[in-house]
Amino acid sequence: MKMKIHRSALLFLITTVHLPSFAQSLDVAPVIVAPANQPPDEPRLLDTVVVSGSLPAPKLWEATKGEKVLVIMGTVSPTPRSMEWDSTTVAGKIGRAQIVLGPPGVSVTADVGIVGGLMLYSSYKRTKQLPAGKSLRDVLSPKLYARWSEAKARYLPNDDDVESLRPVHAAQALFDAAVSQIGLTNDDRVDPAIQKLAKVKGIPYRKTWYSIVLKDPKKTMKQLSSAAVDDGTCMEQTLDRLQTDVRLLVTRANAWAEGDVARLREMPFNDQKKACIAAVAQNDAARSLGITDPEAAALDRWMKIASESLDTNNVVFAQIPLWRLEGPQGALESLRADGYQVTAPE
Repeated sequence: MKMKIHRSALLFLITTVHLPSFAQSLDVAPVIVAPANQPPDEPRLLDTVVVSGSLPAPKLWEATKGEKVLVIMGTVSPTPRSMEWDSTTVAGKIGRAQIVLGPPGVSVTADVGIVGGLMLYSSYKRTKQLPAGKSLRDVLSPKLYARWSEAKARYLPNDDDVESLRPVHAAQALFDAAVSQIGLTNDDRVDPAIQKLAKVKGIPYRKTWYSIVLKDPKKTMKQLSSAAVDDGTCMEQTLDRLQTDVRLLVTRANAWAEGDVARLREMPFNDQKKACIAAVAQNDAARSLGITDPEAAALDRWMKIASESLDTNNVVFAQIPLWRLEGPQGALESLRADGYQVTAPE
């Protein structure tokens, strides 16, 4: 029996890559609710508790070549935690499609059965810990540990167990807590919402993950346990982002929720994720699986499936994070190179 041990992230080699989140409703008026306990000096999601009329759905790009049309929802993360959106436009686009594609990502499976999968997951959790007797104070520089301690006191004041995590995992826990505190979420609710709409419309849905099968899970766990402790670059860049970019996180989430693409383009995008992935992807476990750049592998897989889908269908609906969509190395440039005309939302 093949046991899937993680759903949408490269479980053993990288920190969880969170995808954009939003709650969706087919028949409830859209609302955005600001957290009731939000401190007055923290940025607010929106000035009103309930938005009158309809909250726009996320904007859509279209790539066309002859009769072929690829409709793309660009997403961001994190997004407002308490949000519902008007799904009419998106549902209409999905209704025109012959197939709906999921977001890029990496899945890891192992043919170990249910009991073996539980044991393997328990082993993985142990690999996130620092070597026995070590704490973050022992592996971070005094300056970096002082910054960590200050941020932990603000965002994780009651979690002492995090001190025994490897820096890359401690940084992820800190970022998740900070995002939650300002009323945002990293939870993946985009893809389930799109899947629900596709099901309602009777449209086939296809996953696009790059899949890795662990042939020797025990060896992989051993390699991860013995891997060198990362150098703290991920932690440093996470702290930098929390120090300078918290308000920008809120502004970006608001712009996405309101469908304001122009405002999104004006904002710089600082993301510690690349440093965090590099911190744990450069090890024997990753090399033994032939994965040293999981982000590139995930995007290549998504592009391959999008191309295959367009070969056999005239209209395809897909979703992808904005940072993967635009820019010199983004999906849109690849589509243009393949002869597609791209129409961006205003």
